[in-house]
Amino acid sequence: MGIQQAPQTRKVADTTKPADGKVALVDVSLFLKQLSVRLTQLYNLPRQYRNTKLSIHGTASQPIDLQRLDQFDFQNSNYITFYNTLWLVLNDLFLGLSVSNLLRHYETEIQTFITKRMIQEVLIDRLGQLIDWLMDNPAGFKLNDELTSFIGELFLWTVRFWTVLLEAVVLRYIQLWIKIIPYVTAFGGLSFAIGMVMDLVQLITFHTFCFQFSAARLYHWQISILRSLFKLIVGKRINVLRDNRTDKVDFSFDQLLLGTVLFMVLVYLVPTVFAFYLPFTLMRKGIQGVRWGCDRIIHWLNYFPLFVVLLKIKNNRRLPGGLRFELQEVYPTTVFKMSNESVSFATIFK
Repeated sequence: MGIQQAPQTRKVADTTKPADGKVALVDVSLFLKQLSVRLTQLYNLPRQYRNTKLSIHGTASQPIDLQRLDQFDFQNSNYITFYNTLWLVLNDLFLGLSVSNLLRHYETEIQTFITKRMIQEVLIDRLGQLIDWLMDNPAGFKLNDELTSFIGELFLWTVRFWTVLLEAVVLRYIQLWIKIIPYVTAFGGLSFAIGMVMDLVQLITFHTFCFQFSAARLYHWQISILRSLFKLIVGKRINVLRDNRTDKVDFSFDQLLLGTVLFMVLVYLVPTVFAFYLPFTLMRKGIQGVRWGCDRIIHWLNYFPLFVVLLKIKNNRRLPGGLRFELQEVYPTTVFKMSNESVSFATIFK
């Protein structure tokens, strides 16, 4: 049997989100989020180093003189936190130097890929082709021509407007962006490079967010109205004064007739809106998935227990995880053998 000891971990409160519910910049930009994390790390390093020294030598007024053993370390949490943070920052900088050299070497190819392939071909030409395809009975489905033409022309105008805006803001300074990113990567680390690239992707794909937002809002409005009209047809309504209880109501003939007509009109219009809602929602979810992946990579670069893993491999006795008692068969006296148990890898990565 064993008595497990809780691992010595510190949870830092999330102070990046405002208390009033507003969206903070660190929630929008991965670069600013990483900048906030790095400044916090640099701010805490002197305090962590001081705590490491104080935990060994005591306070300045009352020093203690104890023999230091190789298999034991005072206040392992302070020791591990300091050196793990230091190692992660240094590794991030070393990886950033390597990636910075690659970015400088392939600067022309990267600029061509962003301007020609990513922006012009994918985000403008193919997106326009997708909208044209949705306007022309996609996959053989017959949609409402008037509504399809209205939504499609609105989206095509947005694509043309976004093209002009990209040429005036992004493409004009894209060469400067590509020259800045290697220097930020060299002095900040690989995490800053990932954050800047992802922020650039979110910037040039902002029009897809507008498409998804408008189509989703219109689609959910239609579904909500259809639910209300269906309750009207079957003679029911929601009583907000009774905890949203559904009550039976006798509507007049004119109300039922108007509700039925509106219900049938919306039923025929829902497939048209859904045809625009589905592809742009999938596109937006894909971009959000890429952002989530980049956020996870940055998180591992900042909080991966690298020093703990190396310490576990080198000398696991410095990572106590609990006490183990083994029953020894010694008659007639019950004898327990007590031994130290090291923290497991499952607990480290938990």
